[in-house]
Amino acid sequence: MLVQVSSFEGQHRERYSRPNQQLQHIPSDIPYNSELIELNGNEIEEIKSGNSLDFPNCIRLSLSANRIHSISVAVFSKMVQLENLELSYNRLSSIHYRVFQGVRSLIKLDLSHNQIHHIQNDSFSDLDSLKTLRLDYNLLTILQVNAFHGLSNLFEINLRRNRISRIVPSTFNHVPSLTRLNLASNYISSLYWTIFDGGPPKSLDLSLAGNPLICNTSLCWIKAGLDEGWLDIDAGTQCIDRGSTLLQEVNLKCRQGIKVFQRPWPRSAKICPWPCSP
Repeated sequence: MLVQVSSFEGQHRERYSRPNQQLQHIPSDIPYNSELIELNGNEIEEIKSGNSLDFPNCIRLSLSANRIHSISVAVFSKMVQLENLELSYNRLSSIHYRVFQGVRSLIKLDLSHNQIHHIQNDSFSDLDSLKTLRLDYNLLTILQVNAFHGLSNLFEINLRRNRISRIVPSTFNHVPSLTRLNLASNYISSLYWTIFDGGPPKSLDLSLAGNPLICNTSLCWIKAGLDEGWLDIDAGTQCIDRGSTLLQEVNLKCRQGIKVFQRPWPRSAKICPWPCSP
């Protein structure tokens, strides 16, 4: 066991650190007042409710690079000050809708580099302080309408390198603060503005490079956003139906006019919901 006082973000913190020690379970000797807990690089396979993660002062818990395939419901609920939870490089295949119950202080959640193919509706509904969610390098194929319900303060979602081919309407219905959306290197061919409820975000940095995009009706709102300046996309975004022409260079225009969305902020969004000209 190693317990030490160390500097973290300019403050002295109680750190419990046991990385790369072939641990198969959450240690029972973690001090109650630990603020930083590092258990990355071990062989932990499950996080059970009996593990009793009762560390109310902990602000960062690292469980990356283990063999975790199962997490019990509400197992983190007593970690009432937890801000950073690292679960990357494990073997999770799905996210249960109550796994993160009660972790309302969480700001960053890293679930990247797992084998996640399914996220139950309302899985993140208690995480109303979350700002960054990493789900890149997983096996997701479809995003359901309530997958991100409750993430009212989420700033960034990284979904790069999954197998996403379809995003249903209103998927980002409850993510009003979303500013960065990374969908690069998936199987997306079309992306309609209806993924946002009532219109697109106030400002959006959208990554779509590496998808088999077909530049037709579904992307007219992206072109309108680029022209108006509220949307930015990565420079390598190409249209496979136009000889890999960059999306920014394709001329897509509304045929029947522009639909205006009124917003709670002092600006409206103009997008093209009708078929657009090639």
